[in-house]
Amino acid sequence: MSKIMFSSISIQNKKGFWIGLWVFSTYFIFFLLQAVHNYPVKIAKQIVSIQVIVGTSVFLFICITYLLVRYISGINSKGIGTKELFYLFMSLGIASFLYFAILSRGYTFLTVLHTDPKDIFMDFINSAGVGSNPYEKGVIYPPLVNVFYVSIGRFLDFSQCATDVRNSQMGLLLYTFYNFFALSILYRQVKQFRSTVNLNETEHTFLFVLMIFSIPMLYLIERGNSVLLALIATMYFVQHYSSGNKVCRYKAYLALAVAGSIKIAPFILGAVLIRKVSFKELIYAAGICLGVFLLPFIVTHGSPLDLLHNIMDATKLFQGKILTSDGQCISLGYGVFVNSYNFYQAFERLTAIHITGVGRWLDIIGFITTSVIVSFNNRLDEYYKITLLILLIILFPGFSNIYNLVYIFIPLILLLNKYDSEADMKYGIFFILLLFIFIPVYNMPMDWLSVYVSDKYPLTISTVMESVSCIILFLYVYIQSITITYKQFKWKFKKNIS
Repeated sequence: MSKIMFSSISIQNKKGFWIGLWVFSTYFIFFLLQAVHNYPVKIAKQIVSIQVIVGTSVFLFICITYLLVRYISGINSKGIGTKELFYLFMSLGIASFLYFAILSRGYTFLTVLHTDPKDIFMDFINSAGVGSNPYEKGVIYPPLVNVFYVSIGRFLDFSQCATDVRNSQMGLLLYTFYNFFALSILYRQVKQFRSTVNLNETEHTFLFVLMIFSIPMLYLIERGNSVLLALIATMYFVQHYSSGNKVCRYKAYLALAVAGSIKIAPFILGAVLIRKVSFKELIYAAGICLGVFLLPFIVTHGSPLDLLHNIMDATKLFQGKILTSDGQCISLGYGVFVNSYNFYQAFERLTAIHITGVGRWLDIIGFITTSVIVSFNNRLDEYYKITLLILLIILFPGFSNIYNLVYIFIPLILLLNKYDSEADMKYGIFFILLLFIFIPVYNMPMDWLSVYVSDKYPLTISTVMESVSCIILFLYVYIQSITITYKQFKWKFKKNIS
């Protein structure tokens, strides 16, 4: 029946389509049963039978799948290819996630957000309330973004507690306006980035909706973290750093300076400039980044050493134990962190296999070799370079929160642009891994995760999926890059001998 239903739709990757649909149908039914078991569905005071719910849900799933396939195949004239399969299963994942939330009255939705419901939006509010001496209070953000937050804080009355400030009219309005303007700029940036290859605005809008409902973005909006601003600036840099227009290139350097002055990690992307531009221009770019980073210290007081000290203290905190309000010492946990070190610790705690020490050395080796390859192999594909550097930002810091995964939107757009240019099936593995990173899932309780249940941030299914997918993606691109570099070196060596 399903084959007849889809017979009028052009499906290029039929094997991927039917395998993916079978896997996703199994996933939907399994998670549906878990959701209605944990959160029984009621109409008035009557509990609806599971058979009725499953029957109705499967029918709706088939209808929504058909409508999505029709819509996605109609976005462009190519039909359903590998890229469109990513769109399809991402949108099915979002639809399923929202459907489970409707059945459970929102409880399944909450499982992907911060574990403390009272802490919603507090990254934004707490940052706005630090005042003009942030480094005396342990702040780990560079001074430029602190200047922004000090300006925001002037609209708010911090004589009351932070949660009251958040719940106030001005607090909620400010955060609403901040999100509206930031997301509007991000939408414009995504459209511009995709328009370099694809002019289909309907597809751009559809992509942006998928981005908004991805787990990293949902978590980011719930936290109110400034990584959203850093993402916009970083995306602008990646789009324009190789422009033939000198003015655009210098704007890109300024964007990198702003991104790194909001979240320090984006500065690592400057590695792509080492063999790309002249030495003189490289010095100018470094000067712009250094100036934008250091000058705001005049306003915020403190020094780079104070900032470094706070970062080191925060790293120790996020990798250790904390005292609860009743005096108990518990593990901070791994449920909100996606960096490799936290993954090693979680794996070690689950299996009792000691890999943390070895993992640290592997991280150091991976960081150094990746930086060298990206900096000095000018023939390595841009997608590989940017993906490796973005994954360095996410995996290798001492702590890295779920919202940092939004940086992977940049490799996603580069991949989509590359696919539209080449339409090569070899990119399927990238789309699969990106799907596992972004797709929202119901974090249901599982027996093998019970070892973490007493933590402040218990490990979840989605965090495991995200961390493992990022590590696999890094290893895949890393091995490919080393192989390409080795072959180029071997070819040059033979050429020089001959």
